[in-house]
Amino acid sequence: MRTFPKITITQKGADLLRGGHVWVYADEVTAIDGTPNNRESDREAHGGITDGDLEFLAGRKLDVISMDCDDGSWQTPWMGHMGCRDDLAAREDQLRVGAADSHTVFIANHFSHNGLVPYEELQRLLPGFLVSYDGMKVRI
Repeated sequence: MRTFPKITITQKGADLLRGGHVWVYADEVTAIDGTPNNRESDREAHGGITDGDLEFLAGRKLDVISMDCDDGSWQTPWMGHMGCRDDLAAREDQLRVGAADSHTVFIANHFSHNGLVPYEELQRLLPGFLVSYDGMKVRI
């Protein structure tokens, strides 16, 4: 049997579960196995990519980087999906650590109604990114 860590959630999260929801947003998680959840500060600083991720990527030249943009223009305080602001920050961080350069192709993907942004607006909000679409093909 698979064991899961003990997760501490807020009262709001507990109420959601009691009300029939089968999941809670990550901002409702306050601790995992008793350790305070500090990933939100990493996300704020690095657009969803942690210091450990950047350390791993440092100096590795990537030809293509595709990033989630489900949150669109919605600026959320929780871990889960990235948005336009997060993608732009992650792009800058990856350029800074040498994981990307002027030849790296950045692609934004994974959009939904959550992001509240039409396709043309995503193109405007994400300069330097190809904004993906169903059936899109990229030659590497």
